[in-house]
Amino acid sequence: VKSGIDLRRREHYLDGPNDVDWIFPNSITQGREDDLYVGYIRDDTEEGGQGERYWAPPGEAYKSGTIRYVTPAVITLVRALHQAKATTPEGLSVIAKVWRPVDVRAEMSRVTLRGMNIRTLEALDNQGVLAPAPSKIYAVICNNWIFPLWLLDLRILEVEKKTLREERRQWAPDGY
Repeated sequence: VKSGIDLRRREHYLDGPNDVDWIFPNSITQGREDDLYVGYIRDDTEEGGQGERYWAPPGEAYKSGTIRYVTPAVITLVRALHQAKATTPEGLSVIAKVWRPVDVRAEMSRVTLRGMNIRTLEALDNQGVLAPAPSKIYAVICNNWIFPLWLLDLRILEVEKKTLREERRQWAPDGY
């Protein structure tokens, strides 16, 4: 989880068909901005960043003329926990008993985490708290409930474009 989050924290990153073709801004920030604003794009592959410039319309959500709303994953997770009755006082008590002894570390693997989530659902069921729900509700809980993120640094990692340009040149010194 931590390594996945760290990849998404980078202010800029390299990507493209050859993994180093273009410099992109942080995908989370850019996605939010793309849905709301017209973008002014500058191709900075040329020396000094003086490449072509153009306007880009808001994201795909606006192409049909209507705004498409996608429910954030955290809302889907909380709804699933609520539907399974894990958010009741009894459910929260069972969750606390399962999770308090666990030494949560940033290095915890997704496999270990998924196992803990399954153990939590089993404990809720054994205590008679778990409500009957479609299997997709339990799947959301098992697969999308990550450990508390308070122990992770979630700030944007500043990355200089100059450093990325140099990295790109090292991959293909004649191509960029």
